[in-house]
Amino acid sequence: MNVSTKKSTKKYAEFWLYGGKDVHLQPKIVINNNNSTEMKRIILSVLAIGLSMGVMAQKKSDAEISLASKKINVQAPKSTDIYTQFDESCATIDSINFVQASYQGQFAGMCTGQNLYGDTKYAEVYNFGQNVQIFGIATIIANMVETPIEQNIPIQLMSADFSSVLAEGSVEATDLVEDFTTITFSSPVTASSVACVVETGELNVQSENDPFNLLAVASTPFGCGSGENSYSYSIVDDAGNYGWVTMMSGYRQDCDLFIFPIVEGAAGLSDVELNSLSYVYPNPAKSEVILASSLSINKVEIVNVLGQLVFASDVNANSIKVNTSDFAAGNYIVKMYTESGVATKKLVVE
Repeated sequence: MNVSTKKSTKKYAEFWLYGGKDVHLQPKIVINNNNSTEMKRIILSVLAIGLSMGVMAQKKSDAEISLASKKINVQAPKSTDIYTQFDESCATIDSINFVQASYQGQFAGMCTGQNLYGDTKYAEVYNFGQNVQIFGIATIIANMVETPIEQNIPIQLMSADFSSVLAEGSVEATDLVEDFTTITFSSPVTASSVACVVETGELNVQSENDPFNLLAVASTPFGCGSGENSYSYSIVDDAGNYGWVTMMSGYRQDCDLFIFPIVEGAAGLSDVELNSLSYVYPNPAKSEVILASSLSINKVEIVNVLGQLVFASDVNANSIKVNTSDFAAGNYIVKMYTESGVATKKLVVE
């Protein structure tokens, strides 16, 4: 199936990727032009002392994880609707993280990207509960070095059991932007469950003088996942054979990956699925709250437990910030009127 590749260039907001509730994690290495040579020395030294990828794969559960320091600007695709399944108590579409690993104090690569564990692909599995039409895949992929080299990055829509490829495309590492990268299928795929896959390939560092890529897929904060739906294609035995394993089984912490199916218009989605596309944060709220959705919001309403309307506003965008400083403490119901139906969320004001 042919695809076209497009990348959004609009700016939405800036994030320093220390993300979510894991604020106690501090970056061990900031990767840029000034220290990429030093990082290559570290990687080469780890390999030189006999920690091959097969050996490293067995040590993944012992890895120390921390957040890479990287500044990024994102704009959710406007012409399409991305289907997310985050645990909204700890993650939203803005909870962008790039998590790095170290072993015995030495840098071991990106937990959701190229690393010394030999991982080559990453996937997020989605179960819609009914057939939906999938028009493409939207993902956030970053190159942690500032001078990338040519590398083709395959992006695939697979069956949820990884047995077949339903559609595919690719993007070049040199074409990545610090934003969503989107591939659009020439014709939609109808399925009730799928896996969205990004192939980063193996970490390939030959010498201190050779340029290299260090690719990573964005994730929610480690420890914040929707139920072991994220996978890596990893070494699974001493013989070096590969298989799909959950991120939880590797690092002992769950997460969700920023690899989303595009369900344009989200036509036919149930109320549960509409709610999964919408977010209220922070929740509980104090002085303000952001109401957001992957779908375009026409208007929002907030009612109290007595059914009284306390706030209403037209939106015609994907999000709105509401001042709650004058709200009485208690529980509220938020209604977001989208092009595909009404999403209903609970809001607590402290």
